[in-house]
Amino acid sequence: MPSAELKGKVAWITGGGSGIGLAGAKELAAAGAHVVISGRTQRTNDSALAELKKIGSAEAIQLEVSDRTRRREGTGRRRRACRDLGPHPAHQ
Repeated sequence: MPSAELKGKVAWITGGGSGIGLAGAKELAAAGAHVVISGRTQRTNDSALAELKKIGSAEAIQLEVSDRTRRREGTGRRRRACRDLGPHPAHQ
């Protein structure tokens, strides 16, 4: 059931294309958040995105953190996600 607290919020999940990142992304999507996943491989992102869109609102960004230009492209979205949900406690 979507949460009123997460509706209209953005959650950014790095490494959200598989494993625990995808599991968390699914939970957030089911709770009503718009989920943005990022990962290194387009194929993995596309597969995960298809799963997420069956649950809720989502998008995927191919992002290699060592690529400075790609990192900059995602800065605005990342800031919005941090503003909406707050950074991960490990990053505070």
